[in-house]
Amino acid sequence: MLQRKFEVHNESSQPVNRALLARIGRKVLERQGVKEAVVNIVVVDNREISQLNEQYLNHKGPTDVITFQYDDNPVSADLFISSEQARKQAVEYKVSSNNELARLVIHGLLHLTGYSDDTPGRRGSMHRREDSLLAEIGQLKTVCKWIKG
Repeated sequence: MLQRKFEVHNESSQPVNRALLARIGRKVLERQGVKEAVVNIVVVDNREISQLNEQYLNHKGPTDVITFQYDDNPVSADLFISSEQARKQAVEYKVSSNNELARLVIHGLLHLTGYSDDTPGRRGSMHRREDSLLAEIGQLKTVCKWIKG
């Protein structure tokens, strides 16, 4: 049986709607054509994501999302998302924190489906796909109210 399994863990001090993040994740992978996946989404604080960023990517300081892919058939991965960075970016982009959190889930999952943001052109393509998926997911009744805050 094909399935897209998500577990969401909140290790941050901010409340997180785990069921909706999992629903968003399943929808993104469905739209990206991924039939089977086991993905953990871990919401952390800046201290934790900074440690991961330095240890695994040799970058200092916090980032918004880090994706670790372990296998591609079926997809097996962990997404680490900073709730603090999501809040900060939400203010900067003038969207709700939940909207930015949803975008970061989408961004991390797009990395799993072959998108890269290592050049301006690829970053633009990835951002357009994020916008498209966020708009589509935003039409789901339970998600719409949540991401519009």
